[in-house]
Amino acid sequence: MKVKKVCIIYSGGKYWGGIETYLSLLFDLYDKEKAELCLISLGNWELSKKIQEKNGKVFVLSGKRMRLKNVTEIVQLVKKEEIDLLVSQGVVANFYARLSALFSGVPNLVTVHSELAQDYNNVFLKYMYLFSDITLSPITKKYITVSHFLQNNLTKRGVNKKKIDVIYNGVQLSGQKEDFHLLKHDKIVIGSIGRLHKVKGYGNLIEAANIMEDKNPNFRIIIWGDGPEKENLNKKIKNFGIEHHIELAGFEPDLNKILSLIDVYIQPSISEGFGLTVVEAMLAGKPVIVTPAGALKEIINNGITGIISKSTEPKDLADSILKLLEDKDLGRELSVCARNYAAREFDPEKWANKTINTYLEAAK
Repeated sequence: MKVKKVCIIYSGGKYWGGIETYLSLLFDLYDKEKAELCLISLGNWELSKKIQEKNGKVFVLSGKRMRLKNVTEIVQLVKKEEIDLLVSQGVVANFYARLSALFSGVPNLVTVHSELAQDYNNVFLKYMYLFSDITLSPITKKYITVSHFLQNNLTKRGVNKKKIDVIYNGVQLSGQKEDFHLLKHDKIVIGSIGRLHKVKGYGNLIEAANIMEDKNPNFRIIIWGDGPEKENLNKKIKNFGIEHHIELAGFEPDLNKILSLIDVYIQPSISEGFGLTVVEAMLAGKPVIVTPAGALKEIINNGITGIISKSTEPKDLADSILKLLEDKDLGRELSVCARNYAAREFDPEKWANKTINTYLEAAK
């Protein structure tokens, strides 16, 4: 039987995030006897370079946004390489993939990682991209969403539920995994990893730290990541005068290094399509605190595998952190349950297999 050829269109990004981790892992783990994957990268980004280093097939096109010549070049590649399916994720990649699918006659599958309406601070861009996505969505044959939350968002926009497969992300963590124990810090270290974007809720976390200072000052919060909100967040920290309690540490590519430095992991998001770093922290044996935003309440069982705050508001975040700081036994219980649950439910090999099977179904 002929192996199906699947080409993934990737529009790139300044910061390494969930999509990059997702695609990098998929290229590492997929069954090469079932399918042949290639990447069309709109610009030569870190992800495309990593896949090339591992001898993956990558085609690099112009990274300029809304360059219609890219559609012509993708259609030519599809015909030359005899591609059976075009996969995309993200509004720019979806735009090119859908038009290329339309003109080449090859089906398109879209993977949804986040809530589109929350991805852009610029109102004009937000509505322009929403209009583009809704207008071209009938071209898409099949969807994968990484949570039921995102599946529900699509159905509210009129996408037939039968076209959507929910496949939770597979998560792979190298390095030592331990049960919860407080590291030898002067203060308990609470960590978070993410883009410095309003949707990640770091402004609320800074306000929570300000509230906590008077109640239990024995903590330090470190946020790893970069993004457009960096300057605003630094100003907020300085205005509260809590530089001794909270730090923006910048981007750090070594996840194991981060996890070795923290006692507790927190995800204060206002919206979250999945919560990849939350699961990574669970696998590492760190107790986690999340908001009830988006898919986070799907992957955490409150009081058993983690703590879900009552809301995204600073006071509720502060209360959840204080609860864990004051009850070390709870931290140990959460750590063990979370690690076992994450290892069982987010197995990377099973995820890669399910994803490829869905690709093959869409390619028929």
